[in-house]
Amino acid sequence: MTSRTIALAALLLALLAAPARADDYHVTAEHDEGNGVCTDALADCTLRDAMTQAEQPSDRVILPPGRYVLTSEAEIQLEDDTLIGSNARTTVIEGDGQRVVEAVSGTNLITGVTITEGAASDDGGGILVLAGATLTLTDSTVFGNTAQSGGGISNRGTLTVLRSTVAANDATHSSVTPQGGGIYSEGTTTLVNSTVSGNLAADTEASTEEGGGIYVDGGTLSAESTTIAENQAANGSSIHRDDGAVTLNRSIVLGGSLQPCEGGPFPGVSNVVNDASCGTPAVEPLIASLADNGGPTNTHLPLTGSPAIDGGGTGCPAGDQRGNARPAGLACDVGAVETGIASPPSGGGSQPPPGDEELPQPEAGESVNVLPKSGTVKVKAPGSNRFRELAEDEQLPVGTVVDTLKGRVTLVAAGGQKADFYDGIFKIGQGKGSKPLTTLTLVEKLTCPKAGKAMAAAKKKKKRRLWGDGSGKFRTKGKHSAATVVGTKWLVEDRCRSTLTHVTRGRVSVRDFVKKKTVIVRAGKKYVAKAKP
Repeated sequence: MTSRTIALAALLLALLAAPARADDYHVTAEHDEGNGVCTDALADCTLRDAMTQAEQPSDRVILPPGRYVLTSEAEIQLEDDTLIGSNARTTVIEGDGQRVVEAVSGTNLITGVTITEGAASDDGGGILVLAGATLTLTDSTVFGNTAQSGGGISNRGTLTVLRSTVAANDATHSSVTPQGGGIYSEGTTTLVNSTVSGNLAADTEASTEEGGGIYVDGGTLSAESTTIAENQAANGSSIHRDDGAVTLNRSIVLGGSLQPCEGGPFPGVSNVVNDASCGTPAVEPLIASLADNGGPTNTHLPLTGSPAIDGGGTGCPAGDQRGNARPAGLACDVGAVETGIASPPSGGGSQPPPGDEELPQPEAGESVNVLPKSGTVKVKAPGSNRFRELAEDEQLPVGTVVDTLKGRVTLVAAGGQKADFYDGIFKIGQGKGSKPLTTLTLVEKLTCPKAGKAMAAAKKKKKRRLWGDGSGKFRTKGKHSAATVVGTKWLVEDRCRSTLTHVTRGRVSVRDFVKKKTVIVRAGKKYVAKAKP
């Protein structure tokens, strides 16, 4: 064999041994149809096409801003895949009533997307990670998905959630115990600089649901610099551990009125929780409602005076959920957000929410800040029989009646909760606590004809309504049902024999007073609670 032949043979062997070149497949079409081909020569490359083409572990699928709705009857399957979105606020993958993503095998990465409107009859409405598969989710949001278990995410393999938010997902069922509104885990789950907020586990027939935020049924759950807040379930509103190990470090846990942690205490350091069931002495975290505080995902911002500020000690992650740096070598903040707020003098109060800086802080169960936004807004004080026009921002007592038939108003409640209301007349009620439930009861006079007198009342008002748009613990209450929300846009409309709830964004929990059951109503859906026959 000549030296030239030997050299050519060696080069061929080297080329065969070299790893395949990584390819990027750029999605160019938002629709879900396709032929499984995605090349530079084609102008119509769907997400499903790109996932089919990305066969090598080093290949990447690049998803530009847009809303990608999965209309085919199959979720996106990951097998050693990398999916890169532009930004979670602009790049959305919508399940259209089916599971959105299933990690089948290998090592997978999803970054910079929002996964929403997924549904599964079993587990993993938004994402399902199968045993043997690994998924890392970064700078992403899992929002508004539903399943029997793991409304947002169900993990049987290895899941790492970094700088991401899992919010407003539901685990619901009428005959099987729903578990894990946000996350169901029986594998290895790690949360770092992330937020689990406003998720719900709800049994429509009984109160057996478990783990509004997270349900752990084996394996391990580790949360570092994470905020778990405002989740709901009868048993373990924040975390329910049935089996396995749970560790919390430098994390905030804010549960509802029910015990936030079931199966504790959980070991860890420098946590701030509002109930001793988690394993830490109870203290109110003092955080604002879930909102856009910068960065690609929504977060809970600690208010001035929060024990979370500078409460994390050293050894924290270098940055927070938003990508902001944490102080090197100094005490960091507990939870997913590094505020950069210096600790106030002893006795300092909460930071006022944006938009009502000139008003005193609203006091839970006592007062609400009311900000006229447009049109004509009228108010009637408790005990008075006359309305007056609300010309400027005011702090008003609980029990005030507000007329927004010709205007729009912003309500700011204790704890930074904030939402707009319009097109109705309502009375303000409110409970106690750091983030109280604010109930707005429809009080506009409704004329309902009695039997045999329908003609006489034909021209009188037989409907009353109220629109709401915002975030926080608000409930709009009609005659036959009440709707409780966390960050959404919804309508409650009373009629003589029924109460309609219509949701245009997010989801609400509707309590049917007649059937004595709770129903989850999602975006684009309606629920009618009817009077007794």
